[in-house]
Amino acid sequence: MKMLCVQLLLLLCLLNTCQSHLCLISPRQRGDMDITSAGSHTCFRHGAPCGGMPAETSNLQIIAGGQQMFIKWQQNFNHYEVGYPGFMDISIAPVDSDNFTLLSFVPDKYVFAQDHQQNYTAVITAPNIQCDHCVIRARYQSHKAGETIFYQCADVKITKSSGPFHKTRMSAPFDPNFRTLQKATELQMEYPMHEYADASFNLQGLAYNEFEPDRLHFVNVSLDLGVVQPLNEFNIGVDLTRSSRRAAFQQPNFLMDGIAALNPTQSEMLTIYHHGGSMDNVASEVMVIFTNNGKLELTTALHGFDGVPINALEYVKPRTYVSFGIQENKEKPGTFHFILGQITYVPGTGLVYKQIYRSPDTENLFVNFQWASMDRVSGELFVLMGNENTPDTLDARIYVYNFFNQSFIKMVPVQKSDYTFMSIHVYRPGPQTPFLYAVAPEGSYSEKRPAWSLIRIDPVLGTVMPLFQISPPGVFERYYGGSIFNGFDQTNGVLYHVLRVADTVADVIVSVDVRGRTTTFSRLTNLRHIHNLSLSPK
Repeated sequence: MKMLCVQLLLLLCLLNTCQSHLCLISPRQRGDMDITSAGSHTCFRHGAPCGGMPAETSNLQIIAGGQQMFIKWQQNFNHYEVGYPGFMDISIAPVDSDNFTLLSFVPDKYVFAQDHQQNYTAVITAPNIQCDHCVIRARYQSHKAGETIFYQCADVKITKSSGPFHKTRMSAPFDPNFRTLQKATELQMEYPMHEYADASFNLQGLAYNEFEPDRLHFVNVSLDLGVVQPLNEFNIGVDLTRSSRRAAFQQPNFLMDGIAALNPTQSEMLTIYHHGGSMDNVASEVMVIFTNNGKLELTTALHGFDGVPINALEYVKPRTYVSFGIQENKEKPGTFHFILGQITYVPGTGLVYKQIYRSPDTENLFVNFQWASMDRVSGELFVLMGNENTPDTLDARIYVYNFFNQSFIKMVPVQKSDYTFMSIHVYRPGPQTPFLYAVAPEGSYSEKRPAWSLIRIDPVLGTVMPLFQISPPGVFERYYGGSIFNGFDQTNGVLYHVLRVADTVADVIVSVDVRGRTTTFSRLTNLRHIHNLSLSPK
């Protein structure tokens, strides 16, 4: 990801208001354009960088730097390839430069009929630079045999503006049918994330760029603007990359499991990845990254690893982590033991794994791991497990272990309520017993755009208590993957979470002040290409 030295904020949202080839609608593409029917010749242009169309130097379309704006395009003909889906992307670069900055990409979707026309809209914060002639480029890579990449370009002028920008409105009106995006923007403007924006925290994670499938980027994400800033890159892919379909699906390095642990005392992020092999192998290689600069501190095999897949890692104290895993009972298939491991850094050796607890009894029903959270004061590890036979309702248990004593404490059934959740975060505001908190949707699973609330789970009784509403119904979709590793700021009592705007691929970072019972919202962004999203000190 060769990034320009500009700050970019992207929201990519998929409109469902229209009924490929590719045409760039706004800013308007070079040359003629006709999108009245599928298969238009004006959307059929090949050859990097701009489909053979020369730059248009007069009447450049003006963009205000630092302001939110639309980019619209149409997939004029769908060339979806089953088993090897393609994607589209939007990029920007100075004219006559091939150093394009990837703003976003969206995966192709299967719509059966190739003559399907689909409109897409990207809402971005334009780079706040002076660029007398820049190029916005749209591409469609279908991966279909016999099809090459489709290109379109638009010529623009960016005028540098003076800030601040966190309360600016869109430079173009919203589609009147696209109400969820408008509602999310209104929330962000009414409750902007300014109170905590200067706190000593960043979101960080590993970003994946479809055009560099064997490479990851360690990035910062600002809590108020959602701006993604790359810090470093690594030769590790995500899952099984497109370029590695050879050799029985083998590849050198790849990240498959979303696992991360934060060591705030030494500014380190620890994650596990695959060092070669296939996706059926268990990840056993460890990568440690300095969170302050993104530099790679250490890569090492997990010495002494017993092969039990690790579901969760939690930081305990300097050079010490605890892991949770699930191991099938070979003598009774379909039943499982729960495993605790200790990972310790040993000078001269690296990170060493040791199994410290194995449940004597097996479990065959509550085997869906959801989340783990560590109370480093008491040494208690809280593990949320779901019933595999009730995927659409809350039927869960919390298993409590004591890391210091290397023992199991208790199992607490979660009481039935109107809220479902798949993550828990320990918060201990004082010496008293800690509570568990979650950002959860309200109502039945059939409600696709529910209200979201902060809830508190009693780790002794398992009762679920709603504390206050975070957002009204009709804005954010029912998505359970927005939890952030180490997502609770214990000092200020603020829980961070990512919500998805319904019917879009737009994201919003919410900060929930547990003590003050208030919520603030970041600007619209897109974080769906970032794995292991974690809250870490600056």
